[in-house]
Amino acid sequence: ILSLRSGRIVTLDGRVPGRVRAVAFSPDRQVLASASDDGTIGVWDLATETLRETYRGHSAAALGVVFGRDGSTLYSGAADGTEIAWDVGGRRRLGDRRPRGAERGHVGNRTERLT
Repeated sequence: ILSLRSGRIVTLDGRVPGRVRAVAFSPDRQVLASASDDGTIGVWDLATETLRETYRGHSAAALGVVFGRDGSTLYSGAADGTEIAWDVGGRRRLGDRRPRGAERGHVGNRTERLT
């Protein structure tokens, strides 16, 4: 990832276990979320280039992440079929669901609240 602040390339290599499958920027471009092979979701502060939070809840590889419109909610999807909504500011799990068929592991542009 190119840091516009420092002008250098910033990588997540060695900062997360396993391979990063997907990333998403928050709407204000201040936070980056990562989805990893170990099922964890990382929340990164781009100004300091540090890991702010790690969310655990998937039992298989996390395949995708997307922020809600205002950036306060993060949605993740995994190979185990779960989709989880996370409260980024409150650092807690809001809800989850297990979709069927073609939706499995795909987060898309989630805006509804998961329960």
